[in-house]
Amino acid sequence: MLALFLVRTFSAQTTDNYKPGLDSKQQVGVPKGEILKFTFASSKIFPGTTRDYWVYVPAQYNLEKPACVFVCQDGIRYEAPTVFDNLINKKRCR
Repeated sequence: MLALFLVRTFSAQTTDNYKPGLDSKQQVGVPKGEILKFTFASSKIFPGTTRDYWVYVPAQYNLEKPACVFVCQDGIRYEAPTVFDNLINKKRCR
């Protein structure tokens, strides 16, 4: 019975039927952060390989204050920068 419940619970939400909430949509008056792209080209673990990576910098970033860090290994997806912008603007993410 538990296995059936778990299968139904996890299969109910998929990327095909996911509907983004308001924080996933651009909102008027919300400052937009910046996405910077870099390349890591000197791996000692995997010599000869390169990796691209991106850093999102909020519009409100202040060098004098510690910043939160979000790490995602599959690129920036699912409107994450827009969600960050909206949550930071609402002071729900600092």
